[in-house]
Amino acid sequence: MKNELFDGATYEFTVIADDGVRLFLDGTLVIDQWNDQSATAYTVEQVMTAGTHEIKMEYYENGFDAVAKLFYEKKADICQVKGARVDVSAHSSGDAKWYFAEVPVTPGTLYHFSDYYKSTVTSSLVMQVRKADSSVYYVGLGDLPVSADWQLASIDFVAPPDAVSLTIYHLIRLVGSLNVDDYSLTADGNDVNLIQNPSFELGATGAPQTWANNSWGDNASVFTYPAEGVGVCAGL
Repeated sequence: MKNELFDGATYEFTVIADDGVRLFLDGTLVIDQWNDQSATAYTVEQVMTAGTHEIKMEYYENGFDAVAKLFYEKKADICQVKGARVDVSAHSSGDAKWYFAEVPVTPGTLYHFSDYYKSTVTSSLVMQVRKADSSVYYVGLGDLPVSADWQLASIDFVAPPDAVSLTIYHLIRLVGSLNVDDYSLTADGNDVNLIQNPSFELGATGAPQTWANNSWGDNASVFTYPAEGVGVCAGL
């Protein structure tokens, strides 16, 4: 028995034994081949959290060759797929949304915005523009249809002539739910994403870093983080 330090990842454990063998991870039996046999390999995959874990292998020998070996290797990092969600259970007026921290923009420059979403009601994109005197105004960028599956929303726009910074709301104004993830805002000809923490992967429960939520008007809204996100480690 020994304690080993692991990354947060999926690991493949292999034992080779002649005769019987058992493998325990943190006290849980994961391979159980307690029988007479020639040298035979057994493999199991296990998700390990980051930190120290106990590994114990038991074996016995019942004549002839004696073999007892243990190997393990990391197969893939744990996939952290987080998104954000808003649920509106009652609505008379106003809206509810998550939004990213304002980013500085250059007036007259073409920008490309996108995010992934799924919703039970029509949702909308609205741009909040901040001027040099710190006042703000809002520009509607369009409505998006209901989608039970993850969909890409995208739009190109030119930063207004009086814009110093901006953020974009993906919001709902009806009773229903909206999940969002994987935001992107880039200037034309530049692939750098201006949004910090665009995929919600950084943050404690209820508080993704650099993001905020807000509702106004007469409605009952609940904001959830982390919530279901889009994709897997290898892609969508």
